[in-house]
Order: sequence, then structure tokens, then C-alpha cells
Amino acid sequence: MTQTLTVTSLDEAFINLASKVIMSVQFEVRVLGSLDEERLRGALRQAVATHPLARARLAPPRLASTRVTWEIADSADHLALEVTDEPVGVVRDRLQSRAPDLARSPLFHVALVRHPGGDYLMFNFHHAGFDGMGAVRFLTSVARAYSGAEDIAGGPPIKEAATCEPSRVLVRSVI
Repeated sequence: MTQTLTVTSLDEAFINLASKVIMSVQFEVRVLGSLDEERLRGALRQAVATHPLARARLAPPRLASTRVTWEIADSADHLALEVTDEPVGVVRDRLQSRAPDLARSPLFHVALVRHPGGDYLMFNFHHAGFDGMGAVRFLTSVARAYSGAEDIAGGPPIKEAATCEPSRVLVRSVI
């Protein structure tokens, strides 16, 4: 079942700016040792299932529509994972030089770079769907799924969160 969500004015600004510059959030992690590719693929699928905006894609424009909307399907169109042993700098440059396609989900690309000193896991999130904290939260879900730990995303339903006034959002910090 696909649900729709109106694109926020901030997301629309990122979408419009994307024609001039790459609007993405890069996130990179280096691990000691080597990541298991199949386990990583499973963790990515689980994280995508947990986070609705990771599965979002822009809905095709309608003739009379004045609103841009996201379509959020039950699963992503594809798994955007590249596995390579190319030099880290080459992969980083390639990944950061292109924005994820907003017409396909997920709204990110990820590369697993095999390296003798420890693997690199590199993400390129489209800024219309992820900000820095969203990227950290998504990576946390990937890490928890990879390790087999429970991951409770929490928060209001996606439609409620997208329309919530900032003054009504309660933020708690646990130290």
C-alpha cells in the first residue's frame, strides 16, 4: 500500500536547488575489519523498512496539481548499495558528485569500500529527505539491525510529524 505525503516547503526548496547544486548529506563510517555484505544488505533493508522517508519518491506530477507530493511505498524500489575495492577517494568523489534520484527510492546511495585497514561505509542522502540528524538516526538503525539489536524508531506517524508545528514538538535529551 502506497501512502502520499505533501512535500514541505523546506524540502521543496532542496528539490528546486538540486537543479543548480548537489543537495545531499554525506555520512561516512570506518570500521575495524570487514563488514559482511549480506548482513549489511539485510540491515539496510530493515532500516529502510523502519524509516518511511527512506522509501519515499516524488510522485509523478499531475496536470492540475499545485502540490508536490511524496509517495511512500511499503518497500524501496531498489537497494542502492555499491560494493567496491577501488581507492576510497575515488569512491568518495563519485558518490558525492551525484544526488540520489528523487523519482526512485531510497533517497540515498551507499557504498561499501573494502580496505585492508578496515572497511568504509559511505552514505549520500538527498537533503530533501534527510538532514544531518536524520542521517545519524538512519545509520543508527543500520548499525542496530547489523548487530541484531532492537531498534525502536519512535515518534509520531509520518503524516503527523510532517505537519506538526515546531512549537508543539517535544524534544527530550537523555544524558
